[in-house]
Amino acid sequence: MKRSLLLVLFCFGISYSQVAQRDNLVYPSDPTEGVIDSTFGTNGFVRTDFSTSSDHAYGVAIQPDQKIVAVGSANSMFALARYNPNGTLDSTFGLNGKVVTDNYGYSFAWSVAIQSDRKIVAAGSLTSPYMFMIGRYDTTGNLDPTFGNGGLKAIPIPIGSGNQRCYAMALQPDGKILLAGYINGVSNEDIALLRLKTNGTLDSTFGALGIVVTDVGGGNDEAQSVKVQSDGKILVAGSFYLNSHSEFGVVRYNTNGTVDSTFNGTGRAGVTFPGSQVDKAYAMAIDSVGRILLVGDTYGGGRDFFAFARFLPSGLIDSSFAKFGSRKDTIQNLYDIAYSVALQKDNKIVVSGVTQNGGGEQNIVVARYLENGLEDTSFNRSGGTMTDMGGFFEEGFGVAIQENGSIVVAGETLTPSNSYDFALLRYHGTTGPLTDVETNDRNIPNGYLLSQNYPNPFNPTTLIKYEVPEESFVTLKVFNLLGQEIITLVDDKREAGTYEVRLDGTHLSSGIYFYRLQAGSFVETKKLILMK
Repeated sequence: MKRSLLLVLFCFGISYSQVAQRDNLVYPSDPTEGVIDSTFGTNGFVRTDFSTSSDHAYGVAIQPDQKIVAVGSANSMFALARYNPNGTLDSTFGLNGKVVTDNYGYSFAWSVAIQSDRKIVAAGSLTSPYMFMIGRYDTTGNLDPTFGNGGLKAIPIPIGSGNQRCYAMALQPDGKILLAGYINGVSNEDIALLRLKTNGTLDSTFGALGIVVTDVGGGNDEAQSVKVQSDGKILVAGSFYLNSHSEFGVVRYNTNGTVDSTFNGTGRAGVTFPGSQVDKAYAMAIDSVGRILLVGDTYGGGRDFFAFARFLPSGLIDSSFAKFGSRKDTIQNLYDIAYSVALQKDNKIVVSGVTQNGGGEQNIVVARYLENGLEDTSFNRSGGTMTDMGGFFEEGFGVAIQENGSIVVAGETLTPSNSYDFALLRYHGTTGPLTDVETNDRNIPNGYLLSQNYPNPFNPTTLIKYEVPEESFVTLKVFNLLGQEIITLVDDKREAGTYEVRLDGTHLSSGIYFYRLQAGSFVETKKLILMK
């Protein structure tokens, strides 16, 4: 019998050297933050079967229209699915919402990104033979013939032999694409970082003909995540073998692919957790002030723990985070791994992964932490939610946050027929809208105009007025000081008129922000100040 079990988790650990077990489980009764969203799919989750025995979702992204794209593999082939905001498959995408790409044989898509033109980029690995692989799809799910070879690009790295795995992807502001993973180098596994032009060809201005290979410590090094800083420098996180131990760490590169020696004095930063045998960072996020957060797994004493570390932009450990700069946390008894992370607009930390109980059953878990790294007990009144979709093995590999604060997790679930399906779940996130209803005065203006927000400074709400003299496609976005997009207020066609948009900063940190209007060839940016 299929069942949906929602459990609340208590008693988070309080520092990286202390671990508390969350084993008191109760059923929640209020629709609070962290509770699964019953309006999404069926009871808050969706299973997607590609008519194969082995379907796994590894990455997830949210389109500007709030549709959800999940990528992974279907019977060991690149697979994508797109969902409407309510969790139903989007029939305008591929075949009934699903796309399988089998041009090259066995392949897995680990990462997904949405370009500014709304094309979808999926990256991962080809396994026969081993290569990095990437595909670009148009908005209907067809391969984009202007990219690579008919929409796909398989990239062999001519260094070493054997394994070549791509686990992560990031889009630069100029549209170039970064891929990160590892290769089996001369004697060990080394970090592999590639940059592609917008047409899918390797960028010869980066590293050696578009490829950078880094041996961090002489042992096995793997990249699991890649991000671009606001200054264009590149961060790669994963596990690095140093001093006979696999370390939880990050390397920073200059825009040309050279290691940035100004970062922590060596180009890399990392931590080793006490009592651990293996530490591995699976995901990374950069917050609104440039701090670098790593999440993943630390293994020691016969079990796995959630692991966290945060570094300052200089590469030094951030001692204000969880008291020591790093921490580990336990959900149940044996097996807890954090696979992905997303930051809310208030810098709260949302993590998804897997937890295993004493009977060996694995479930998807979502937890939220405060900006300082401690548990957020307002999230499901305890700090976390464990969801049983009815399968014995379930894992949450990707997490993303929708514009309204809802949390979307993608992963896998084992069905009663002993086959795997895509798993997609949604949880209530931060309550309260960041924007209110947009109003329009239909008197036709003489030209484009972006007015200064009023009041300014403000707390917590302000109004932004703009004018368009003719029907135009309008985007109005808010950015932080690092140039990172905080929220999209408008992204649609507007008739000629004068418009007013309400911005609610309740869930934003105090500080300086910028808002930018783009309509046709008109672009203007202004500054706003939130003072709490």
